[in-house]
Amino acid sequence: MLEKPGPLTLLWAFGGFFLVLFFVFWMLDTEFFRGNPDEGGQETPVRDEMAVHAHAFCARYVTQQLRLDSLMSRSLPDYTVWDIGFNRYLVKAAIERADDPTQTQRYLCRILWRGGESQAPESWAVQGVEYVR
Repeated sequence: MLEKPGPLTLLWAFGGFFLVLFFVFWMLDTEFFRGNPDEGGQETPVRDEMAVHAHAFCARYVTQQLRLDSLMSRSLPDYTVWDIGFNRYLVKAAIERADDPTQTQRYLCRILWRGGESQAPESWAVQGVEYVR
C-alpha cells in the first residue's frame, strides 16, 4: 500500500523547486546572457571603428599570450570581424614574425566591449582565443 507523503516532504519538494528556479534566474542574469536585443549582430563581416579596435585589442592580447616581442611581430592587414551581438565581436586574423614571415599564427578571438572609450584597454575583455592552422 502506498503511503501519503508527509507535509515536510512536500515542503522540501516545493522549497527545492523554488531554490532551483532562483539559481536558474540568477544564472540568466549573468553577463554571459545579459544584453539588449536592439544590439543584435550581423551575418556579414563589419569594417567600422569598433571592428578596428576589436582587431587591435585581440592582436595585442595574442601577442602577449604567445610571448612575442611587439617589435618583432606584426598583425597582418587581412582580417575579418563579425559583430555577433550584445557588444561582442569575433575576429579572424593572423600575426607573423617580422624577421620570419613564414611563421604565421592564425587565430579566432572572441572579444567583448564593456562600454566606455573604444580605445581604452579596460573597455575590452577577451573572452576566448582559438588558434587555427
